[in-house]
Amino acid sequence: MREKDNALSALGKLSPPFVKVTLIAVQGSAPRGQGCMMLITPQGTLYGTIGGGALEFQSIKRAQRILQEADASYYRTIETMPLGPHLGQCCGGSVKILYELIDAQAHEDYQYHMKHGTKQIAIPLETGIALMAETETISGKHYVMNLQHPHKHLYLYGAGHVARALIYHLQKFDVTIHWVDSDKTRFPDIIPDDIECLYNPNLSLIADYAHSDSYHLVMTHDHAFDLQIIDRLLARDDFYFLGLIGSRTKKARFQKQFEKMGHDKAKIAKIICPIGIEDIKQKSPHAIAIAIIAQLLAF
Repeated sequence: MREKDNALSALGKLSPPFVKVTLIAVQGSAPRGQGCMMLITPQGTLYGTIGGGALEFQSIKRAQRILQEADASYYRTIETMPLGPHLGQCCGGSVKILYELIDAQAHEDYQYHMKHGTKQIAIPLETGIALMAETETISGKHYVMNLQHPHKHLYLYGAGHVARALIYHLQKFDVTIHWVDSDKTRFPDIIPDDIECLYNPNLSLIADYAHSDSYHLVMTHDHAFDLQIIDRLLARDDFYFLGLIGSRTKKARFQKQFEKMGHDKAKIAKIICPIGIEDIKQKSPHAIAIAIIAQLLAF
């Protein structure tokens, strides 16, 4: 699971001109990794980050100069920046930064590729050359940019306090959320538009039709529901992550029940319970939600 890239989502929506700043190479220690990017508008509005600090401050200044001075179509320039004393940073690494002036023509190119589902594009590193689709013959120096990232679905079973806290925090991450309960009246009145709410008295039916290779977080108000859901998911055995809220005692009881139901011990061992990293000891809904998300990020 990865954080949503608001720079990527803004790339096709912003009105040109603006500058796209991308870390195209990273050596040693750096605030962020290769491929992260930031957009800077003439008004100084920022989308995304390349790590903050002096590196980002200097990159913003450079982008603003490009907006004022560059006049060539498909303008690009590269700068290598050691992250040492001259920047007031002590990371010790080095980054190579690609600056692109996104004018009307370049913006149209990006919009075309994003609209038509292009997964990767080749960005020539020289000024004056248009973007190229990955499938085209690539000549000369270029940087390959991902326009799409691996994407997963997350099924959240239950609409209690922890589930609501999870919904609040999960919106920051690039995952399709399916919020599941047995009764539609258990959902809050206001739900974000990009979250799908599913309700059915038979929750195992929803588990039957869930996307394969998905995250599943089980935290309903009824242990019987939890048992039914996990029973179906174990039978399918195609989940990516299966977490059950509860104590170690609950886990032990559920393990015995699943063994009696005929499930293989190796499959049962895939159930993660309790869920959430152990270092967070607080038990408030938001603290538990943050601990769970930390575990998902590290999984």
